[in-house]
Amino acid sequence: MAKAAGIHRSHFSRRFHRETGSSPVEKILEIRMAHARGLLAETSMPVGEVARCVGMSPKHFLKAFRKTCARTPGQYRREVRPIQADAT
Repeated sequence: MAKAAGIHRSHFSRRFHRETGSSPVEKILEIRMAHARGLLAETSMPVGEVARCVGMSPKHFLKAFRKTCARTPGQYRREVRPIQADAT
């Protein structure tokens, strides 16, 4: 992102944090987790496939999802799709 903006990476990170309140890495993770929550809620795609769709390994995805959402992807899916989750 810094290269695309034409500025040094550390300067970009400081400006990004000042403007958004989070680091570029945190913002990317936030976007990935929002996309993952949508996939978990709207599809019956396996969790490993959801991980790959958001650009993460299944192991890293599980850890990041639990940290940011305070539950596993399977628990989240059961909460937002209780009837569909029981039918599968």
